[in-house]
Amino acid sequence: MVVNADPHLRVQGATVTTGDLVESAAMTAPDVGQTFGLLVRIIRNIVDYPHDPKFQELRKSNATFVEALAQSAPCTQLLRRLGFREQGEVFRLQPSGLRPSEVARLQAALHEFPEFSALVRDLGPAVKAVGLNWSEPNGTSTFIPFYEVIPRRTSDLRAAAEEEDAELQEALRLSSQGAAPCGGGGSRGGGSSSHPKMSAAAAASESFGTLGGAEDADLQEALRLSLVNT
Repeated sequence: MVVNADPHLRVQGATVTTGDLVESAAMTAPDVGQTFGLLVRIIRNIVDYPHDPKFQELRKSNATFVEALAQSAPCTQLLRRLGFREQGEVFRLQPSGLRPSEVARLQAALHEFPEFSALVRDLGPAVKAVGLNWSEPNGTSTFIPFYEVIPRRTSDLRAAAEEEDAELQEALRLSSQGAAPCGGGGSRGGGSSSHPKMSAAAAASESFGTLGGAEDADLQEALRLSLVNT
């Protein structure tokens, strides 16, 4: 099986890339190490125990799920990308199982962050289990990305988001002062101007959450069509 495992590839029917989701999760998850660690453990449990149905269903009420995944919309969207479907009070793995290409893209996205190197290695057996591998120029195969990347750090992403948030709040403050009332309450511009305040990271998380359902439907239709045409 040959797939394009570029985490920054926007596949047909998608509104964001897997790399975008990983980056947003890195900015919004309360404990990013716990979040990505749980995602990797979910994948490994499925491939390590393929006939155990308990690993193919995630209860929304589970305390660990709530703490590590549910609080960040990009995280639940990554679950959908991997092949889980939201059904009532659970996320259930689709009958066809994990999406091999998304397992590889998640591994490639995490590979860009040296702090997640252990998780990248942990995903190696999963990449093998779904029938994929990374091919080196000399023809050898590996189950861990071998290529060099410009390293990224989650702390840098969060710092940039905080700086952007501070600039946004300052711009809103100045805008609010500029829109101060010039006359009575009924005049144009009268009354105080109110602006919704939302951090850059929170805004990213909310936008992913809003788009998640629509994207999922579009992605499923694209996958259905690709299967019909093959």
